[in-house]
Amino acid sequence: MSILTEQITPPTPDAARVATRVKQHIAQTWRQVLHSHQHGMRLVWENQTITPAEIVTALGTDAAEVFALSSALATLIGGVDAAQVIGVPEGTTVTANPDGTVTLS
Repeated sequence: MSILTEQITPPTPDAARVATRVKQHIAQTWRQVLHSHQHGMRLVWENQTITPAEIVTALGTDAAEVFALSSALATLIGGVDAAQVIGVPEGTTVTANPDGTVTLS
């Protein structure tokens, strides 16, 4: 058989190398999700110059979705490491309104 007609097949990746890449991708994704959640919640609840109420007002009709997604992330993170969750401060209630805004009390 000539090399001109031979079917070239790519080498099969080594399973251990693929497993290592899978673990790296999952760990990196986890770090990104954790960082994004924590950073976002700190921007709302630990902001030194803007109050949470001002931020909620600026979020407008997207506020309910923002808090719903944040809650879903907190549930995910809490299932792995509850100590890493930054939630709504004790004594604060977030109420979603039908128009998508939220009320803090």
